[in-house]
Amino acid sequence: MANEISERISVSVSRTDGYRASFSHSNRQDQNGSGAAQSDRLPVLITEVTYDPAQAAPRVGTAGIILLTNLDPTNFVKWGTVTAVYGQKILPGETHKLRLASTGLLYLIADTATCAVHIQVLED
Repeated sequence: MANEISERISVSVSRTDGYRASFSHSNRQDQNGSGAAQSDRLPVLITEVTYDPAQAAPRVGTAGIILLTNLDPTNFVKWGTVTAVYGQKILPGETHKLRLASTGLLYLIADTATCAVHIQVLED
C-alpha cells in the first residue's frame, strides 16, 4: 500500500548448550505526510557529534521514525538525546529504530575510533 510504514523484527538465539529462544514482531502504520525519506551518512567521532533530524527537511516534513545503522565492522557507537548522556549503544552492524517524542537533537559518540553511521529519517 501507499503512504504506510511496515516493519518486521525477528530475533533468535541458539546456543551450544541447547538453549533456543525467538521473538518476532510486525507492525504497519499509515503515514500522514507525503511518505518522504532522507538518508545521511554521518561520521561519528570519539568526541560528541550532534545530529539534528530537522536537517532532513525540506525533503521530510516532520521526522517520524529514525533508523540509525552503525556501519563500522568493529567499534560501537553510543547515542542519547541529552548532551554527554548516552543511554543507548549501537553495536557494529546493528540498527536502532527510534521515534523522538518531540523535535530534538541526537548526540552520538564513537567508542574507540571514528565510525560511519547511516541515518534514515522517515516522515511520519
